Amino acid sequence: TFDITGAQLKLEWTNDDITYIPVTEQMLEAMPDMSTEGTKTIQIEYLGWEDINDLTFDIEVKARAAEVKNVTLYKPADKLNYMVGETFDITGAQLQIEWTDGSFTYVDVTDGMLEAMPDMSTEGTKTVQVIYQGWEDINDLTFDIEVKEKDVEIKNVTLYRPADKLNYLVGETFVVDGAQLQIEWTDGSFTYV
Repeated sequence: TFDITGAQLKLEWTNDDITYIPVTEQMLEAMPDMSTEGTKTIQIEYLGWEDINDLTFDIEVKARAAEVKNVTLYKPADKLNYMVGETFDITGAQLQIEWTDGSFTYVDVTDGMLEAMPDMSTEGTKTVQVIYQGWEDINDLTFDIEVKEKDVEIKNVTLYRPADKLNYLVGETFVVDGAQLQIEWTDGSFTYV
């Protein structure tokens, strides 16, 4: 809204006196169009003097700076499945920022934008909370990751016990009875076969 407050006309009298009077909205030829940007000329009308002297001044109407209208989680992290003990990686997560001018920008989520790093020491579903300029209180800026127990793999195989019979005569058939292998697993357990 245009505000004429502060504008004054300087009246010079024939006796050399000078008087200043405030300009009112009623003295304007028309209110300027504030719905578009650009230079607007304000024409003041006062007792026909606008035909003799230039009773105009210009104002500049600029577009409003766009403001954040909405923030949403655009994309969760690239990796959503982990093994216990793995390091969480936020790479790929993005927020979508909607502006009042209708445009959109995208912000990569960083570790510093997380409420807390997820607990990777236990299995289960972990919710990752993104914090961004208070928008987490308005919109759901979360995504879930799954943390599972590590797959157990063979770490080592050793001969635990040789076969019961170790001495043979030429032509005898070898018998493996009694032989046992020890299998060590990555979780620290052992199996005997």
